[in-house]
Amino acid sequence: MELIELLRPWKLAVFFVGMAWLLWGAVTYSFPDWDVGISILMGVLAYLFAPWVVRLIATAVRYRRPGWVFSVVVALAVTWAVVDGSYVAYNMLLGHPMLRVENALVSSALFFGLGLAVSYRGSARELAGELLGRTR
Repeated sequence: MELIELLRPWKLAVFFVGMAWLLWGAVTYSFPDWDVGISILMGVLAYLFAPWVVRLIATAVRYRRPGWVFSVVVALAVTWAVVDGSYVAYNMLLGHPMLRVENALVSSALFFGLGLAVSYRGSARELAGELLGRTR
């Protein structure tokens, strides 16, 4: 089910625009820890996991069923693995100097922003209909 959701055209468009932006930044700016490889690695991992993390946290906090705190901890652990774990592993492997705190701040915001943007389960038309219906 998750894979089908990630293959929706509007979500793929969001992914490709985001990846283009990350890749443009990787070749334009000269940060020691930002290159094409880390952009692809973290971009793909974020696209795969951020929507699931956002839905998991939202559901856990909203319904507070038994074990909800564990669900939030799991979601935050996955977030750490994508935002910091993959970053540290990649840059250690290549011997790059790291701007770890700065990366954590920016990448966390991008991770949760992406998760919010593509966590909706449905087509772009259904999303637009729900948004327009709720604003009237």
